[in-house]
Amino acid sequence: DGKGTMSVSLRGLVQRTEPAGAAPGTGPETGGNTVTAAVSWVPAPLGAPDDGTGPEPVVRGYLGGRAARHTAGVADLTGFTLARLPDVEPGRVADGAGAVLDLAFRDVADVVRSKPAGPRRFVVLVDDRPPRHYHAPLTGLFRTVVQENPRVSGRVVRVAGLDAAPPER
Repeated sequence: DGKGTMSVSLRGLVQRTEPAGAAPGTGPETGGNTVTAAVSWVPAPLGAPDDGTGPEPVVRGYLGGRAARHTAGVADLTGFTLARLPDVEPGRVADGAGAVLDLAFRDVADVVRSKPAGPRRFVVLVDDRPPRHYHAPLTGLFRTVVQENPRVSGRVVRVAGLDAAPPER
């Protein structure tokens, strides 16, 4: 409601579309299981917490590939703590992926053990050219850690042309 009291909680939502021109509710699943809700979206800046009153998230970032040479510059620009990811060589994918996972796992485990009071975010930026399986273990780690502690989350972000990008990008 308008005061912030949660009246309804929904999980596992699925968006279903109706054919163009069809009257609402005449699709294949009419009946008592249909819930209609209107949500007003409130734009929020990327750097601000959701409600504006909570603590700022602590961000730990990782840069992979040639972009890792800009680690210090990006840290200065953003104020985030950054680390360089170990390289994953095409002929030694298992070793490289293992080294990448070990680095991130140690940091994530330290944060989970510390039982943080506020949100902690891990962000891994990699160029979009290496195969996805190079960094798939990190994706699994981040999907798992949020189950352990919802305050801790992470993402692997593949950025087109990251290796050639200046630190400001």
